[in-house]
Amino acid sequence: MNVYYFLNKPECKKYSEYTQVSSLIQEISSRFAIGDKSIDKTVYKNEEFDVKILSLHSTPKKIHEELGLKTTCDKKSAVHIYIKKLAHKSFKVPAVNGIEQGSILHYFKPHQHKRKKINFTKILEITSLKEITNPEFFEKRGDIFHTIKLVQEADILLTHSDYMADELKSKLFADEKKIKVIPRGFTFKQPLERTEHYALFCGRIARYKNLELMIRAFHKAAPKGIQLRIAGDASCKHEAHYLEHIKNLIQELPNDRVKLVGYIPYDKIWSLVSKAKFLIEPSFINDFPDSIIEAQSLGIPVIASDIPAHKSICAQTVTYFSVLSQNSLEEKIKFLCEDGIKLSEEILKTGRINAQRYSWDKISQDYRSLYKSF
Repeated sequence: MNVYYFLNKPECKKYSEYTQVSSLIQEISSRFAIGDKSIDKTVYKNEEFDVKILSLHSTPKKIHEELGLKTTCDKKSAVHIYIKKLAHKSFKVPAVNGIEQGSILHYFKPHQHKRKKINFTKILEITSLKEITNPEFFEKRGDIFHTIKLVQEADILLTHSDYMADELKSKLFADEKKIKVIPRGFTFKQPLERTEHYALFCGRIARYKNLELMIRAFHKAAPKGIQLRIAGDASCKHEAHYLEHIKNLIQELPNDRVKLVGYIPYDKIWSLVSKAKFLIEPSFINDFPDSIIEAQSLGIPVIASDIPAHKSICAQTVTYFSVLSQNSLEEKIKFLCEDGIKLSEEILKTGRINAQRYSWDKISQDYRSLYKSF
């Protein structure tokens, strides 16, 4: 079975094409349970899936050199992964002539694929709906009418939570029969000893993250011996202005307990999360709360805004606060800073159990079942 993954050009130029492609390869390797940590390598001994990554923007030679691939096929994997450049600048006319009958086209953003006479299945993976459903938070707004049209043309709509599935149905009028929900997958690491005293936020520095309320609540409620570390960066000009606003807000505070630590690479973020006293996720809107799942897997308490996106994934395994209420967040911060760590052992236990639902050992089986269903 041939599966083609289409890689879009990065919206933000500050992240290299190497980062984009290598992270996608890691993601796909996990989806098909290949590599050193394959749960069952014998499943792929007959090479059931032939996975190809088609890039719109990358120079194959450069990517191969940076990824250490000597040929267009990674011989170490049971599943072949190809990277090659498309001659077209958009997906309006993809390289359909080279796609075999019965193949699966898996892509991450709505684009129009002309089927010509080739019979293939189109899977549109919806990783985010924020720009469509909440355009007031973004400089570049999504084209809802164009997206609705292209969503209708996809054969399968893949999304990562029941909340996002509901948004597809209610906001984009998606056919419920087309929607498949497969959560995000994670490779968990062992927790480190918590020797430092800080609360942590991990994510983009953007308006929809509700950072002002978090900073003011923490400054007012947390004991003097605890810091708030904000890990993340602005990824566009619009967010850069917001980052300056946050810096000015922090400078206005009478002490230095709130620290901006900047962008932290994904392979190092686990150490920062593991040593935190607790994590705060204060967002107004979200798609899938990656940082919450990562914190729960490490046994870190979480305070999260009571929005549908969080409740859909976390249920009652985190401590919620009212997203518009600074007083509500202050109460939860005081609780965890004073005696909440001892009192929340049951929450930590259920949090670890919740996180394990999203391990690649389980999620990869869902992807395999999806592709084999065609």
